[in-house]
Amino acid sequence: MVEGWIKTELGDKKYFDILGSGIQFFENEKDYLSTSSVIDDKIDHVEQRITFIKRPSRANMQPIKNSVWFAKMKETLKVILIDDKIIKNNILSTGFCGIKCIDVSPELLKQFFMSKKFNSKKDLLSEGSTQKAINNTKTATIEITFPESLPEQQKIADILTKVDETIEATEKIIVKDERIKKGLMQDLFSKGIDEKGNLRSEETHEFKDSELGRIPKEWDVETLSPNFAKITTGNKDTQDRNNDGLYPFFVRSNTIERINSYSYDGEAILTSGDGVGVGKIYHYVNCKFDFHQRVYMLYNFKKDISGKYLFYYFRENFYNEIAKDSAKTTVDSVRLHMIADMKIPKPKLQEQEKIASILSSIDSKIQKEKQELNKLKSIKEGLMQDLLTGNKQKEVTCMIKEAVV
Repeated sequence: MVEGWIKTELGDKKYFDILGSGIQFFENEKDYLSTSSVIDDKIDHVEQRITFIKRPSRANMQPIKNSVWFAKMKETLKVILIDDKIIKNNILSTGFCGIKCIDVSPELLKQFFMSKKFNSKKDLLSEGSTQKAINNTKTATIEITFPESLPEQQKIADILTKVDETIEATEKIIVKDERIKKGLMQDLFSKGIDEKGNLRSEETHEFKDSELGRIPKEWDVETLSPNFAKITTGNKDTQDRNNDGLYPFFVRSNTIERINSYSYDGEAILTSGDGVGVGKIYHYVNCKFDFHQRVYMLYNFKKDISGKYLFYYFRENFYNEIAKDSAKTTVDSVRLHMIADMKIPKPKLQEQEKIASILSSIDSKIQKEKQELNKLKSIKEGLMQDLLTGNKQKEVTCMIKEAVV
């Protein structure tokens, strides 16, 4: 252990106090936070308003100053750093474990609770028949390392928090762009793009009534098959295949099975006919692949049809036009005729390509933002590995000491 660093356990009463259940009497109402109320380290919603007398039995944990709370259930990452607002307004669920910090930065402990090291250990120590979770006794045995100096602890927490803020800002940009894309898709598929590259409006262009509502006068509305493309599904030719990764809608990892499949080489749109894959839609161009007999394929697009335009419209409107009418058996099930009979607006080919190009450009922007987000998360994980687990402690300690001087 590098000089100036402490290695101990969460049960060390010199530094931590694992809090028990029970709350103080309060008047009027408070907000009850269950474990489902929290996503990662953010409060997403309030479970319900409660009084001291009328409250769920699980609403029995008192948030206090300098405490940090994590969800005890296995394979869950939910962390709450307590502030004055939460102390005043909230009661927590017994699904949380709270730890009060003594001469330890609560912000640093929060980051530790979000680390892979802590969550892997928590999952390993979780017990139970129906819902596995860690208890206070096992929590007390989890090891933690940190600098003895509070300013050093805080600086580590500040560095990781700064990365968290950048991650959150990037996530908000992605959400905003996806919202913009959704609104733009609705306009593009109902108004389209005129010869000047602008969205049409009824003030400047002629529109007409159709089965899909008001659309530009130049457009038609036709059924997907046979007017846009042919539709087929996997045939019954039996083959031996290594199924790992070949069929995107059926999860049978690392197994070799005898299945019914169909092989195709060209541009196509694929979607699953049943199970968890319903609504997952993929567009392939010049790519040879195999697919299962319950996967539907749109192919052999007409000469006046853009495959990418069809893909975007099909993906955006699948649930509204098809899945809502799917047969309900043991799983959601979509029949071939439901897809074939889907009504689709049909602009001229050039306009289809313009619409597809706009949406493809937005998709590329969102994809780059998601790549940046993944990069930031990877950086955060690497920093946590260095700053919280004892790796490179000498270099880290020097860096932090220089920063806090």
